[in-house]
Amino acid sequence: MFDITLEFVIKLLMFMAFVLIVKILTAFLFKRISFNLVLSSTLLTAPIFSYIILSHDLLFGKLSFYTVVLLIFTLCLFEYNILIKRLFNTCTGLKVAAFIIFSNILSYGIIELIYTLYL
Repeated sequence: MFDITLEFVIKLLMFMAFVLIVKILTAFLFKRISFNLVLSSTLLTAPIFSYIILSHDLLFGKLSFYTVVLLIFTLCLFEYNILIKRLFNTCTGLKVAAFIIFSNILSYGIIELIYTLYL
């Protein structure tokens, strides 16, 4: 029992670190997006997504492609609401939305691909 819990926590931390790295790298493409905002929004949204993926896999099996896409866009809306309150004066809403959608599809898509094929 402890091995499964420890393995689950390690996977969750690896997913969060990977998402944070990808979001930081994509934030360099978009100017005026603060590292602190990317860090805070990632720490709020990455565990939710990773927890859903890992717990669904433990209980029911792999998620379908469409469910993953819906989860990603739901997290995009949640993250957009978090970031738009802080970035509205410095960035346009379109720039923030493009950053969020691009970084989430890239990071969470790669996570799901790695998890489906290798873990």
